Amino acid sequence: MARKPEPIHVLIVEADSTLVTGLSAGLQQAGYSIAGIARDAAEAGRLFTKNQVDVIVVDIHLPGDKDGIETMLELMKIKRIPIIYLTVSADAAIIDKAKQTFPAAIIIKPYDIGNVCIAIALAIHNYISDECPDAITPPNAPGPDAANAKNDDAVDKETILRQDNSIFVKRNFQFIKISLSDILYIEADGNYVHIVIRDKKYTVRLSLIQVIRKINYDKLVRVNRSAVINVSAIQSFNKEQVVVAQYEIAIGKNYKDSFFRQLGFAKHG
Repeated sequence: MARKPEPIHVLIVEADSTLVTGLSAGLQQAGYSIAGIARDAAEAGRLFTKNQVDVIVVDIHLPGDKDGIETMLELMKIKRIPIIYLTVSADAAIIDKAKQTFPAAIIIKPYDIGNVCIAIALAIHNYISDECPDAITPPNAPGPDAANAKNDDAVDKETILRQDNSIFVKRNFQFIKISLSDILYIEADGNYVHIVIRDKKYTVRLSLIQVIRKINYDKLVRVNRSAVINVSAIQSFNKEQVVVAQYEIAIGKNYKDSFFRQLGFAKHG
């Protein structure tokens, strides 16, 4: 069975049940996964340590001994991730206090779910870009036709980000999270590059070299001028081509030696 790309996991920390319902439904409709819903600092801490969390959306004015900012100060001691604050008011004192946690955004209630999604996309972009600051430049990549893949998802911005064992590819106003192990192959097609997983591909306006550099995954090996494959996804191969899932990809003459060395063969017949 084909695996879907892993969504962005959002932890919601909000005491108002009516707002939680709308926020949770809106984020899920936009393609995000809800990592958990907490009403106070203690519950937020439990969910944060137990579940995978990529972004936190938190109300500044939480009930209990700790407000949203104090809660985030504690959680950021465990792991630093993007924070988006929600608040009914944002005076100078609140903003100064919030700055201690370096939030990605402070959104005034009532809010529009579209603005929250934009804030999440920017938060992830800025957070990962801070960790991997090399700039993405306009592409100029040649290449023959790419192999067919179903369900194209063209990316509207020139953005691809790497974090741990995943990449984030931007589509519309959000990032799609893809595990590196799910990548089948990557292929250049003119000024675009297709990142292909099972039954789906994501398209970025970058050169193949830029994509390889940004992903920086040691399981990728070049098989021809326009394609790299994930060696872990190989089903079969011969002197002329390699089969990855249902895709047959030619092995270029100039890449045969390096390809077979990557597989552990000193020579190929």
